[in-house]
Amino acid sequence: MNLEHIRYAPLLTLWKAIEQLDLAYFESVQLPDDVRLVQNVSYGDDLKYHLLDIAYPPMQMERYPVIIQVHGGGWVYGTKDTIYKAYGMALAHQGFAVITINYRLAPTHQFPSQLLDLDLLMHFVRNNAKSLDLDEENVFMIGDSAGAHLISLFQCLRRKEGENPVSLTSDLQIQAVALSCGVYDFDSFNTPKIRFPQKTNTLRSLFGLYDYKSHPLYSVASVTGKIDKNFPDALVISSQFDPLYPQTKELLDVLKQQNVRFEPFIADRKRRLPHVFNTRLTYPESIEVLRKIGEFFQARIRR
Repeated sequence: MNLEHIRYAPLLTLWKAIEQLDLAYFESVQLPDDVRLVQNVSYGDDLKYHLLDIAYPPMQMERYPVIIQVHGGGWVYGTKDTIYKAYGMALAHQGFAVITINYRLAPTHQFPSQLLDLDLLMHFVRNNAKSLDLDEENVFMIGDSAGAHLISLFQCLRRKEGENPVSLTSDLQIQAVALSCGVYDFDSFNTPKIRFPQKTNTLRSLFGLYDYKSHPLYSVASVTGKIDKNFPDALVISSQFDPLYPQTKELLDVLKQQNVRFEPFIADRKRRLPHVFNTRLTYPESIEVLRKIGEFFQARIRR
């Protein structure tokens, strides 16, 4: 059964409601007036999705270290122009030029379109670093939820010598990543212990198949089984109250087993902090995470 037989209405209705909450938060935020924002720069051929913003920090530098921010939204919704614009500008205050991107979304664009967009973006950064005053030797990535899945899987697949099933070609090195409330293994994600709405329809949307496990790339789409000691240093963010917390716990176990350098920031369940709480700077823990990201990345800048 293929894409046209899958009913996406309940899934898209859910995410549309969440997107409206993101927009309401964004409209309530006072954006910093000392951050220079360059908007709607094209990094590819798709006029809707291949767009990015760059938020430059107030301090002047010859070359700015870079954070690439990849939004969440279950692979089916999300945009750089709501909550992530505000978060990118807040991150810029940590001393980085923050690139916040749109990328192609399911169900119109199935996996691995999203990874190919990240690869396209990496080539854009490499080719335009000088004209945009970006330091291509110091590039970092941050992603939440689906974005955390994409950037961590991107790191895994692009390093496999002699095995590149998604045809990723960029050689731009990523110094470290920050992963918030992600999905890291699809088999354990779609189980009763993960109390997250519309899980099955989400995966059918991403892979474009009713029987999503039959997709030829399903076996390479999970992260945890592909992590090795060469995975970049990781700041792992979550809340024990998040329905996806078991996915984060699974990731932490694998990082430890593979001797990857990582640092966890896990909010206690009693605080009842929601999924991707750090993107909303209304919680003390969110402010702490923002500072932590800056410190974690600053400590890994190549001088």
